[in-house]
Amino acid sequence: MMTDRLDALLRALPSPAVGADLDGLEPLVWRRIRARQATGAGVRTQLVAAGMALGIGLALGWTMTNVRAEHRRQAELFAGYAEVGPLGRLEGPL
Repeated sequence: MMTDRLDALLRALPSPAVGADLDGLEPLVWRRIRARQATGAGVRTQLVAAGMALGIGLALGWTMTNVRAEHRRQAELFAGYAEVGPLGRLEGPL
């Protein structure tokens, strides 16, 4: 069965290294976090991320505004002047 194969694979794994104690890991992690915060690297990273998001947003907004404006110009050919076109005369008054 599948569970027998899985059990065999788990037994074949090497045992954890002796002395791999994780009791002091959390204080070490917090010490590294505080050291990084003291250097201001987090603030710089946040500023870079915010600047990139602003730049991408402005670029996409400008692109979409131009696309919509061009689309609107193409649609205006038929929007306001439909009644004066040749087909508008055939349909009669609206």
